[in-house]
Amino acid sequence: MKKKFKIKINKLNISKYYRIFYKLVFVVSIFLIGMIFKHYNQFPSKYIVDLDKFIKGHPEEDKALPEKLFHELNFVPVRGIYDNDSLKLPKKYKKLRIDQIKKRRFLPEYFIEENSLLENGYIIASGNFDLKYNYNDFLLVGKNFNHIWNVNNKELKRFFYEQGKKDIYADTYFRGPPFFDILRDGSIIFSGGFFAGRVDFCGEWTWIKEGSYHHGVSIDMEEKFVWVVFEDKFQKLDIFNGNVVKEISLINIIKNNPDINIFDLRKVPYQSRYLYDPYHINDVEEIPKNYLSYFSIFDKGDLVISLRSANLIFVIDEETLKIKWWRVGLGKRQHDPDWQRGYLTFFNNNMKDKNDGIFPKKFLEIKKINIKDMKSEKIFDGKNLKLYTNMEGTHDVHGDRIIITSSRQGRILEYDYKKDKFYFDFINSYDSEKSYIITESKFKNENFFKEDLKDLKKNCK
Repeated sequence: MKKKFKIKINKLNISKYYRIFYKLVFVVSIFLIGMIFKHYNQFPSKYIVDLDKFIKGHPEEDKALPEKLFHELNFVPVRGIYDNDSLKLPKKYKKLRIDQIKKRRFLPEYFIEENSLLENGYIIASGNFDLKYNYNDFLLVGKNFNHIWNVNNKELKRFFYEQGKKDIYADTYFRGPPFFDILRDGSIIFSGGFFAGRVDFCGEWTWIKEGSYHHGVSIDMEEKFVWVVFEDKFQKLDIFNGNVVKEISLINIIKNNPDINIFDLRKVPYQSRYLYDPYHINDVEEIPKNYLSYFSIFDKGDLVISLRSANLIFVIDEETLKIKWWRVGLGKRQHDPDWQRGYLTFFNNNMKDKNDGIFPKKFLEIKKINIKDMKSEKIFDGKNLKLYTNMEGTHDVHGDRIIITSSRQGRILEYDYKKDKFYFDFINSYDSEKSYIITESKFKNENFFKEDLKDLKKNCK
């Protein structure tokens, strides 16, 4: 007699498996729909991408998500604000009143000594000023006159929106205020992280050029061209429309100098790979024509270049790309090498790494390099005022005077290195302990500008 086998079916188990199956189908369906939206760039893919970028943050950003939320909701500013433990000078500081500055912050503090450069000129600075319409902007300070460019960020936003790149505009905002250079008509050319552009004295755009533009901006003496850093290249742009006139890549420089082995310092031995960010180009500047007579080995068009990660400063021929001069190791993560009459100067950050605890803390320096004998001389040491910036930082030499920008401390100083005397100090204070960033500052004599700046300002809306 055959036995009949009965299979007992547990209805509860089946319903459990069905639920798991339905959940899996739901999740896969949502994923596929999301992929389709992303592929065709349809709502809400852009918002999801923006949210993801905002939460993850930029690799260089050091603010937590709650802090960023407070900033974006306009409660408490946190981006571009850092502890400032530098020491004030024993002077009587005044408060600088700036149009449209928000009440949530302290007014910037400053003093101007007699015989300061500012008696006959202006300091122009790029910084976080926390204004009514712009968080980042450009400020001009004189003895009896100041001006804000009020860069038209609505136009910049529209530019990126039209190209379907809203997330790029959002990303530029927390990269901080840009490096820049200024023309005699009061307009400014600057690199904004994901674009380069030119604005007039009233902040209206002449042109905008999308791309990974960063760090140094240098206009030639004739005001025809501007050198900018683009990715791992240098571009020479037409100042009137932003068109690329020439492009030089670091790779081509290396290829054209096979017998000069100064670019492998951050290459892993016996391997083809490099350490993270092996070069970090942060400046390029053409030799001024009126300085050519002070040098015997340099010619018209030669470029001085700074590679931060390699602690390297070198000079190339613009046409042949041949390296004509170089110096390694005089600074630690330096910025802003500048041509002077017969020598170079640069801003030495003396950057402190996380594993530098065994070494005494150093402070920012301005150094001078003799081209002929390669010797260097320290013409400013920030130790006495505890001046230090791990990133950015610039200087601007005018005879014996130096305009020094300690970026992360929001500080600009005018210093005479022959007399060891300070003539100007500006602190971009948020409160008594923190400051907003000042990326770069420059001095321009009042005769530099084609028109009276007060007349130019009257034309601004």
